[in-house]
Amino acid sequence: MKFSLRLLPAAHFLLLLVGIQALLPWAARAQAPTVSSILNPDGTLRPGAKGSFNATGYQLSYGKGGQPVLQAAAGQSWNALGGSPAGTQNGTNGNVQVVAVSGTDVYVGGNFTTAGGTAANYVAKWNGSTWSSLGTGSANGVGSSVSALAVRGTNVYVGGSFSTAGGLPANAVAMWDGTTWNAMGTGVTTGNYPGNVLALALDPNGVNVYAGGSFVTAGGSTANNVAQWDGTTWSALGSGMGSSVYTLAVSGSTLYAGGYFTTAGGTPANRIAQWDGTAWSALGPASIVA
Repeated sequence: MKFSLRLLPAAHFLLLLVGIQALLPWAARAQAPTVSSILNPDGTLRPGAKGSFNATGYQLSYGKGGQPVLQAAAGQSWNALGGSPAGTQNGTNGNVQVVAVSGTDVYVGGNFTTAGGTAANYVAKWNGSTWSSLGTGSANGVGSSVSALAVRGTNVYVGGSFSTAGGLPANAVAMWDGTTWNAMGTGVTTGNYPGNVLALALDPNGVNVYAGGSFVTAGGSTANNVAQWDGTTWSALGSGMGSSVYTLAVSGSTLYAGGYFTTAGGTPANRIAQWDGTAWSALGPASIVA
């Protein structure tokens, strides 16, 4: 059974759509385009809409003026962040590599230069209704790809492969305080170039920030792929890791690190290790696996 609609008045269209939906065979429903393709952002019917449509996951309600509208039922569908239903200018214009949430604010980082059609260099914020950059003008955001985010209060910690934040020098890691970009010392480096911060974690004491990735020094001192920032100074965690760190997590006073390494603190640790504040140790027997 196929159900087609041709220029019916909006109220008749919506009522017929909901009523006949139950009569459509499953196969016909699956093949029909979703009703979202013919709805305005407020759920009313777009002028000139015609054809057969699948209303699964939508419910009929009434707008402020009494007009019938169709809205996605709670928990029934994905919604783009910003932009129109057709997908123009919602989201970002490049890959999102990391997401961090603080209350109703969603921070994203990656390889993009716009969010919701607005200039946003590699990092942006969604407040539930609107995209915004972190900073203003051409110097908003950071100078290159973002791979790590962590949020504490109004402070957003950002890690990646950039050398500037807000137009100011910042090697691979920086902090946005809600108003201004701040360098974290001299950041992390490999030789004369910025390192690449791939992971950030915050400890429960409300002070320390841990950074992991691919770098040799932090704050000018040898750190080997993992380091700690206490708000003023970078410090190494033992002798660090034998290769890149891809992820970090904190539980109590223990920091867990995962990555490509086979040593942590100079001892065998195959790709996962823990730091207890004093020394690194493997999780399980310390035998090298090629």
